[in-house]
Amino acid sequence: MSEELASAVRDLAASIRELAKVVARDGAPRALEVAVAPAAQPLTAAQPAQPQAAPPRVEARLDPLAEAHEVLAEAFRLASLLEDTEPAFEAFLGLYHTERITPPRAVPTLREFAWRSLRRRVTDYLSEPGNPTSYTLARTDPAGVLPAQITAFRFFVNARGRSPTPVAFKRDPDQQGRLRLTDSSL
Repeated sequence: MSEELASAVRDLAASIRELAKVVARDGAPRALEVAVAPAAQPLTAAQPAQPQAAPPRVEARLDPLAEAHEVLAEAFRLASLLEDTEPAFEAFLGLYHTERITPPRAVPTLREFAWRSLRRRVTDYLSEPGNPTSYTLARTDPAGVLPAQITAFRFFVNARGRSPTPVAFKRDPDQQGRLRLTDSSL
């Protein structure tokens, strides 16, 4: 790999990590605004950089089921978009656990398999096309009410013509302890 290509890959990975932080802090719709916003004007000597305030610390929610439902609904919403845009895919990456997006081949693999498959099959999971919350769960593992401090669990999402599909969630310390996708067969 040439040094120029390696540098470009490192820059892209850093941009994806920044986008993931925006998704964790402000949600995916805000991240899409940031991702498609025009680039800021370059700084000049007459225009010194202003220090940025640290983002507010977001604590993990108390109800892990509600938090996981939000993540899954956002994945379905992004996959339902008419156009397969780069900002939509990057917002989708922001829903994944940091461990899953940082290895060298992770992003191309997620694009090729998870993203492409979800975009193709999203209507199999939704009872109302266009309503990303219209999916149903066959079960959760573990079953029942989950304690707020749970670190990992799975949903099994009903799909037309298929067995329930597993979706695994895990708390991500790099995203303020929020639940993020780790594995999915959607």
